[in-house]
Amino acid sequence: MQMVTHIEPPDADERRTVADTLAREVMSRWPGKDLDRVMEGLDVWCYRKPARVHKGQRAVGFHVPGLPDEPWIDPAAFGCGDILTDAYEGIRDEVARFVDGRMAAPPHGLADNAQSDAAAIGGQSDGWREWRFVARNGRFLDDRCKDFPVTAGALRQVAQRIPLLVNALLLTLRPGTLIPPHTDPINAYTDLWLGLFVPEGTALCVRGETRAPVEGGLLGFDHTFEHSAWNRGEEDRIVLSLLIHNPNLRQHEREIAEFLIRHLARFSATTVFEQNVCE
Repeated sequence: MQMVTHIEPPDADERRTVADTLAREVMSRWPGKDLDRVMEGLDVWCYRKPARVHKGQRAVGFHVPGLPDEPWIDPAAFGCGDILTDAYEGIRDEVARFVDGRMAAPPHGLADNAQSDAAAIGGQSDGWREWRFVARNGRFLDDRCKDFPVTAGALRQVAQRIPLLVNALLLTLRPGTLIPPHTDPINAYTDLWLGLFVPEGTALCVRGETRAPVEGGLLGFDHTFEHSAWNRGEEDRIVLSLLIHNPNLRQHEREIAEFLIRHLARFSATTVFEQNVCE
């Protein structure tokens, strides 16, 4: 475990005021529960305490301390993988329209209703593309789901079973595309992938360990660890990606994380680090 110190941002005082208000609300709503990790996460978010992170991990945004050192997560731990694998053939048949040219997905990271011919975000590869079924706030996008009844149906089953489905989307890597090493914010959320179209030469690397998605198979990982992906094959790689609860959170911590992140979202998730000091 490492302790990470940081340079305070200009809004640190405002963050502390918000964190204190939210802490009181959490104690009122979840009396008698163990709130130590949640409260420390708020202290890290508002720059009262240094973050505790594992090797290859960054604490960005709301970071829950004390979770296991697990860059890769057993897909069975999410409690919904069977829904995806049972629907795999139907989902793959629907998604084939992106492979045969009947439809095209817009570049990654744009607005939920972005057009397929929109320009990629500056500095980002045009070969990294997405089709979002569930928005970043967990809301299903009916216009995006209407032509994918099997896929949308499976995702709605997932949303009914698990405590927290943040978003769901198809992630496409075109041939020759490399996603450089990076980390994403908020370790209360983790990624679950269902492989749909996976040509040879495609892989995902998390904290230095490389694994290849498998068609019809699942991969789970914590995106707050450094990760990268590439497609050195000759065809598009497409996975169905779900951003959902971290299985290592307790039930009440999942509920609290959902409550807190709605309020913290208006603040920047960027944290500037000065140094890492081993405990």
